[in-house]
Amino acid sequence: MNLEHLQSTLAQHNPRLPPVEDWNPDYCGELELEIRHDGSWHHQNSPISRKSLIMLFAKVLKRENDRYYLVTPVEKLG
Repeated sequence: MNLEHLQSTLAQHNPRLPPVEDWNPDYCGELELEIRHDGSWHHQNSPISRKSLIMLFAKVLKRENDRYYLVTPVEKLG
């Protein structure tokens, strides 16, 4: 699943995404999460196969400068 497909799927299922651009929580640490060029998501080098989990992560993914973070109103993970 590439990024464009994921974004399209997200928009179809829920056009109202969380306002991550307004969330500025404290940094909590690193998460061994990788999104590969083919669009696959991996945690600690193991593929994540649950589409619902990928969709959740994609909804709270935020870019700041050259880094990406998963954010909630109270947490931020690199």
